[in-house]
Amino acid sequence: MQCAGEKPCLTYSVHPMRSVADVEQSLADYAGTHCAIEGSLERMGVVLNLFKKIGSVCFNIDSNSKPLYHVAGVFASNYLVTLYSTAMNCLESSGIDNQTAKSLIMHLMSGTLENINNAPSTEVALTGPIKRGDCDTIKQHLSALTDVQQQALYKVLGLSTLPFSSSSPE
Repeated sequence: MQCAGEKPCLTYSVHPMRSVADVEQSLADYAGTHCAIEGSLERMGVVLNLFKKIGSVCFNIDSNSKPLYHVAGVFASNYLVTLYSTAMNCLESSGIDNQTAKSLIMHLMSGTLENINNAPSTEVALTGPIKRGDCDTIKQHLSALTDVQQQALYKVLGLSTLPFSSSSPE
């Protein structure tokens, strides 16, 4: 590749997989951040070492795979916020105060993330009505959701959960 001044140069792209809502906090918590690195193989070790020195967990990625890598980040981060917000709306609509709802959801999500981290598979980590094959509860949930968008989200997520559940609701 030719760079400024028509001299040959090596190029690299580094994409940290990190949720950055607060820059200062993200910098303080940076150690352990996974970084996808792509670029010229020549001198790749130098780039990897630079990022490892600041606490990155580095791995190579093919440029054709970067869109899927980024989509994974959207599912794991952005849509977690969407799920949190949807759950907050449901709890607040059921009359639970904001602070209790937030505490409840954070505790539940943290426990679920621990289950995923400690379980040998998603099938083992999964709990709830789909895991149990509890069709009556699922029907009650769908009836309780008066917001069409929330109902659609519930259905899409439910159908997406079926492949790794040990039960298949009717």
